[in-house]
Amino acid sequence: MRRKYLLTLRCKHDGCLATGRYEYDTRKEYARGFASHREWRCLRHIRPASVLSADNRVCTTELVAEQREHGVFFAGAGVLNSGFVSGPGFMAWSADFPPGTRVVITATVTLPEET
Repeated sequence: MRRKYLLTLRCKHDGCLATGRYEYDTRKEYARGFASHREWRCLRHIRPASVLSADNRVCTTELVAEQREHGVFFAGAGVLNSGFVSGPGFMAWSADFPPGTRVVITATVTLPEET
């Protein structure tokens, strides 16, 4: 069995201790991966505005059903030509909607009342 090339990265955001781990089959792939991840950031710091917190209680994403050569697909923030999207409590197939349909997904945090 051939040796794997492991690349462990630390998030470039100041003070963050999160790490990412990538595995490559060849030294050439490893070198390419190392070069492309120089400014690697963890999920929390890639798009900080989309992280729910006590200070950021609402996040909204909008997807639009678009007609493409091979059918209707969703496009929007973080979704590229997907025929299916899902999350906690919902599923949507783009083929079920006419082009131009907007799917708005909102997550809201409700903190317990202070006493």
